[in-house]
Amino acid sequence: MVGIPVSKAPGRTLARRIRTTLAERILNGELPPGTRLKDCDVARQFGTSNTPVREAFRELAQDGLVELQPYRGCIVLRADPAELAEILEVRMVLEAEAARLAAPHLTSEQLAELELLADECDAAHGAGELQRGTAADLDFHWSVVEAAGNQTMARILRELYARTRVMSHGDIARLQTEAEPTHHALLAAFRSRDAHRASMLMAEHIGFQRRAVAAMLNERERDRAEGSRTLEAETGC
Repeated sequence: MVGIPVSKAPGRTLARRIRTTLAERILNGELPPGTRLKDCDVARQFGTSNTPVREAFRELAQDGLVELQPYRGCIVLRADPAELAEILEVRMVLEAEAARLAAPHLTSEQLAELELLADECDAAHGAGELQRGTAADLDFHWSVVEAAGNQTMARILRELYARTRVMSHGDIARLQTEAEPTHHALLAAFRSRDAHRASMLMAEHIGFQRRAVAAMLNERERDRAEGSRTLEAETGC
């Protein structure tokens, strides 16, 4: 399976090794969104001083996995549907182009890998294993981006994938599963070298997720508005 799309600088320093370990724990859900990472605790776990830990925190922030907040420190990125809707909007544009670029160049080995990942998505979602399905979904997309051969695009999407993965919990993960059947349609377009159709299907695939997240945001806003009206009616204010 394709590796987690987080920037992987060579692990020559302790800070980079700490960053890699923490990134894996964040992405596999061991450190859930909102978790506060204390430099003294992490330093104790790795048997080091606070200095390399703080450097690792800065690198995690650059990867988009944590936020460095004044007075609170290092916080694992929280699920934010509004931000995810924006991320999906950007991904929809970039990945449609990635699919167009990749379609003529995918090798038989790459197509076989995409088929395995599409099957993994189906199996995970059929079993109700949403986190496993999200990981396979992002691996599928990352494989397409790598095949496109545009390093600037890959650099931008690497961070967006990491943020997508961290945010994909609960209701958001359930929304994303609804778009998964498109993987096999995409695979068929890639096999036939139909760049135009592959680009169109990729945009539809991500666009469906974006619309679902936007609809969830609208529903939450309606619920908040209804709650405010109910409170005003009860208090007479």
